[in-house]
Amino acid sequence: MAVAILVASLWSFGSIDHMIHVTFQLAERQDVKVVFTAAEPMQAINDLRHMPGVLAAEPFRTIAAKLTHGTRSKRLAIDGRPGDARLSRVLSPALAPMPMPEAGLLLSEALAEALAVRVGDRVQVAFMDGKRHVVELPVSGISLGYVGLGAAMDMAALNRAAGEGEEISGANLLLDPAALPAFFAAASAAPKTGFLNVTDLTVSRFRATLAENITVMITVYVTLAAIIALGVVYNFSRIALSEQGRELASLRVLGFTRAEVAAVILLELAVVVLLAQPLGWLIGHGIGLAMVAAFSSDLYRVPFVMGREVYAIASLVVIAAALLSALAIRSRINRLDLIAVLKTRE
Repeated sequence: MAVAILVASLWSFGSIDHMIHVTFQLAERQDVKVVFTAAEPMQAINDLRHMPGVLAAEPFRTIAAKLTHGTRSKRLAIDGRPGDARLSRVLSPALAPMPMPEAGLLLSEALAEALAVRVGDRVQVAFMDGKRHVVELPVSGISLGYVGLGAAMDMAALNRAAGEGEEISGANLLLDPAALPAFFAAASAAPKTGFLNVTDLTVSRFRATLAENITVMITVYVTLAAIIALGVVYNFSRIALSEQGRELASLRVLGFTRAEVAAVILLELAVVVLLAQPLGWLIGHGIGLAMVAAFSSDLYRVPFVMGREVYAIASLVVIAAALLSALAIRSRINRLDLIAVLKTRE
């Protein structure tokens, strides 16, 4: 159980790194996301492209909507992207970029599960802004998404479905690192800029928040696992020593060295500890899967990433605790009072 506790807690580090890699390196690859205070004409993208330090700019359109399928419905924002988007991409479960369909929706796995839809099904889309059009659109694909409920489609198709003209809600920008101060100064002076989402700042805050919470959790789990390992192994050894004390003393009297006598107990201990490793890996793996299922919600979904290093670290911590117990028992074996033990009546 000590091994299982560690395995069931240490897997979260690999999962978080995977989430960050997929979200901020494979899907959202922009340096800054600029969001306007209100929808602007398509020509606004040209103004952004001429701002200091902008190397590339991709527009996007976001419209609030209510998606309904049967008796199930969800309120969210539908993201419209260019068909050839490079900075903000939708990924398949295999982590491959998905092209924007001409007249359909790409739903995240969480949203498709919440609405109970599959590829080819049609969902009713009631737009909450502008002309409040209500249309039916097919589900063209299921995408990967770890944060929130996601729905995406071609930007031009989204504007048509909502009854809007060629408008954008903002743009994803790739910036020259040397011109960042000039860009931020220009962006803060622009009257129509609602807010800026800086990817590096988002990732650093995300890591800092998780690091603070997870460090406390892992510290508790490691301490608990070490206590379990120390307590169980030490007590196991003490019981074995009390039961076999006469035999061990007899071996010492017959000429066996202290190391040879200690090996009798310590080899039993080693066998128990080694047998515990694969059992602990298996139990911890199962607990980790249960934790992933329990944590999954509309807000976020945690991927289950269990690397070999998780099993190695868990086993090393428990084996280290077992070695401390073995040292304590070795010292007790060395201090055996041979005469007193041999005089003990059976």
